[in-house]
Amino acid sequence: MLLGVFVCVAVILAVAGCSRQLPPGQHNNFHAYGVQHASLHLEYFGDTRGTEDFFEDSAGLREAHGVHSEFVTDEKFQPTSTYTVRIGSNITIVDSVRVVEVRLTDKTADSLFHLPADNVPTPEEQFKNFIGKRGFILRGDTSIQASGMSLKAHVYQSGEQPSYLFEYKGLILGSSNNNEGHITELRLMSIDTISPIDPARFVSPHGLPVMDMNKAVRNAPGSQP
Repeated sequence: MLLGVFVCVAVILAVAGCSRQLPPGQHNNFHAYGVQHASLHLEYFGDTRGTEDFFEDSAGLREAHGVHSEFVTDEKFQPTSTYTVRIGSNITIVDSVRVVEVRLTDKTADSLFHLPADNVPTPEEQFKNFIGKRGFILRGDTSIQASGMSLKAHVYQSGEQPSYLFEYKGLILGSSNNNEGHITELRLMSIDTISPIDPARFVSPHGLPVMDMNKAVRNAPGSQP
């Protein structure tokens, strides 16, 4: 399913050549998205039903992503209910299905924020680099209509497979996937790049047991000097 790809792209970035880094305390002007703020509402069709909502501010320095969906087959359905918040390189994932709150640091995103100024990629370059490492190839452009706008999106295909992603200034506007006859489409229903985002969107729900992956890494055997 392309759902996993969408979640990963929304909250975790990857880049090659992160060996050169700025000194501690310094940050560059890297931004994940080419618009200052945006709110997107997408809906699933086909063998997956449900919705995704995505919010970003400060061109991606803050983002939130809610997924409520079910992947349906003849034998079972697989539910997903998550709310993910990323502030800089700090990520919190509230998973209502697994009943857990996961906290972690995105080390690759942190590396992006500390690249020297002459090595900072644009949002489109970073997206292409990330998705290319996962076998997606830029095939061309298309127009996606939503909220009275026509958005020129790049079309990426997963090799020669019938799986596609549609990208606009680093934002995913939808996807289409045919996995052994299981067809899933994620379509953009509305987008707003004008209205400011409510700061409450970037506060994750609390109350579930916490799994702090940062502590797990620090306490892992061999992790201490």
